[in-house]
Amino acid sequence: GTVLVEQQLGRDEVERHGKRIFMCAVFGADLLKRGDYLLCGHTHVAKRTEHENFTYLNPGSVSIPKEGTKHGYMIFENGEFVRKTL
Repeated sequence: GTVLVEQQLGRDEVERHGKRIFMCAVFGADLLKRGDYLLCGHTHVAKRTEHENFTYLNPGSVSIPKEGTKHGYMIFENGEFVRKTL
């Protein structure tokens, strides 16, 4: 599937383990297709929510987690997103 990352980075697209990763601050819902991932940050709340056409992921926060979530981060390893807690 496609991976969308809500960040402003210098590059527009990266491919890792057969998945396209798009970096953008603003996107249209029409870009999301079944199997896609939407990665967001800035809320400090770790979350994984399965939607009909995509999976929403937020790694949370290493320093100041909110809403009772644990200190942690997320990595993309061997084609999977894995959340690590500290």
